[in-house]
Amino acid sequence: MINGQMENINKETESDQTCEDKFLGSKGIQRREGNETAIFNFVLRTLQEVWAQLIMVGVLMGMLSFTIDLCAEKLRNVHFWLYTKAAYVHPSAQPIIWVLYTLILILVSTSVCLYMSPQAAGSGIPVVKAIMGGVNLKEYLSFQVLICKSIVLILTLGSGLPLGKEDPFVHIAVMLATLLHKVKKLDPHAQATEGNNKVSNEILAAASAVGIACTLGSPVGGVLFSIEITSVCFPLQAYWGGFIASAASTVIFRFLAYLLHENSSLVELSRTYFPKGYPFDTKELIAFAALGIFCGALSIAFISLHRAVMKRVIQGRKLQKLLNERPLCYSAACVIIIMALMCPMGYGHYFAGGLIPSEVVPELLSNVSWNVKNYSSIDSRLIEHWSIDTTSSFLFWIIAVVLTLPIPCGVYMPVFVIGAAFGRLVGEIMAALFPQGLRSGDEISPIIPGAYAVIGAAAFAGAVTHAISVSVITMEATGEVQYILPMLLAVLIAVSISETVQASLYDSLIELSGLPYFKIKKRVPRQIQNMKVGQIMVKDVQFLSMESTCKEVQDLLIAMPKVALVIREQFVQDFENFTA
Repeated sequence: MINGQMENINKETESDQTCEDKFLGSKGIQRREGNETAIFNFVLRTLQEVWAQLIMVGVLMGMLSFTIDLCAEKLRNVHFWLYTKAAYVHPSAQPIIWVLYTLILILVSTSVCLYMSPQAAGSGIPVVKAIMGGVNLKEYLSFQVLICKSIVLILTLGSGLPLGKEDPFVHIAVMLATLLHKVKKLDPHAQATEGNNKVSNEILAAASAVGIACTLGSPVGGVLFSIEITSVCFPLQAYWGGFIASAASTVIFRFLAYLLHENSSLVELSRTYFPKGYPFDTKELIAFAALGIFCGALSIAFISLHRAVMKRVIQGRKLQKLLNERPLCYSAACVIIIMALMCPMGYGHYFAGGLIPSEVVPELLSNVSWNVKNYSSIDSRLIEHWSIDTTSSFLFWIIAVVLTLPIPCGVYMPVFVIGAAFGRLVGEIMAALFPQGLRSGDEISPIIPGAYAVIGAAAFAGAVTHAISVSVITMEATGEVQYILPMLLAVLIAVSISETVQASLYDSLIELSGLPYFKIKKRVPRQIQNMKVGQIMVKDVQFLSMESTCKEVQDLLIAMPKVALVIREQFVQDFENFTA
């Protein structure tokens, strides 16, 4: 009996311990879940702050920029490896491999843009400009477009076509900022107001600056460029946010390049080794001003050529019929022709056919003159890529055609290369005319063709984009502060000439793509400055009221079938009250 009682006591004790363990275990689980929920809510509350969102955009864009550059570089290495190995099979196999590799990558990119995400194609800056102007384009800011544009951009940069990534990165940064804003709304304590549901222009303007900063390593120029290009009305409170996001993206990009990669070409646009001190003679300012005039005229021709090709593609009946039936044919034809010309063992040997824009710039900005015959072996290897007049003319029309392809394509770097090529041409002419340099008293200032290439690149890029801040970007990217005066002189002249004649390339793309955008003229013509509103307004307004007869409605619909008509009760009385 005693044993039975002891067994019952032991069972009750065990059951009590089991219940206690279960109770404590459930509380432990609840405590752990509560901690996780608290951390999640803390993150969401932190994202409510604008500065946290901007830093997050900068960090993520810096990581994404480095990843895309690294992947694209691997694809280019595979391209050259296949091209080299093809020589062991047969010499004629080299140009076939050269063209076929690029053709496959571009056809895959075009297919993704046509069938999966049409909004991922193009520059991206025209779309951002329309959104910053107040147009609601939600389909251009989705997660699907972000993924497709990032993947296709890797394929495009790795294909070997002379394209850049700066413009698509502006679009990607704006998409990323929009998605982070949507994550912010997951906080249950966030108020569902109209201000919280809409991404502010402050965040979008700062994100636009990140797109330039994390690709060119130019935080100051990136902010100024976003003000000039994407913002119709730039809020002053976005100024500090743009610098925070741009600095964060630049620091992350450079740190990753230093930590994970040995090649410095991923970090800097170019390295220049121009003489320090007073690098140019005062009389050279005349040549720099002439270079600005030259680049301004060239920008007009370039935009007109690109516009003509785009109109031919969009409005040409035969070509449009072919694109509707076989949409990949246009991309395939352009790639085959261009890459056949750019093959290193063919005609591309004379205009750096085996190099992409980021690899072309350091050679164009080189300090050695290409007219000198006693150059070293290193300079000989550099010069064998080039015939400067051929380079200038071929890059001019090749890039104008490539920018019409339905793939993500950056405008800034290709036009920067064109300007550098023409600037280099002017510099080599100056070096040939003044081989001993320019004398000023007892001092002789040598002619540096690379400096003309830097200034030509800034002037042409500024004239095409209508952005004076390109001079700041170029100064930051090259580190040549001593050339800021001639650079500003050439850029101001080139931009003034281009603005007087026609719209920028981005405005042209907006018009050709049919995006809604309210264009603001910087200069109002004199003949309309004193014009009154009554001279241009429509006075005979057709309207319907609740008292209109069926006959009046029928006649009005027949007369204006495509016009939206306003129907208001007591319209005449309201109008009389308004005029009174």
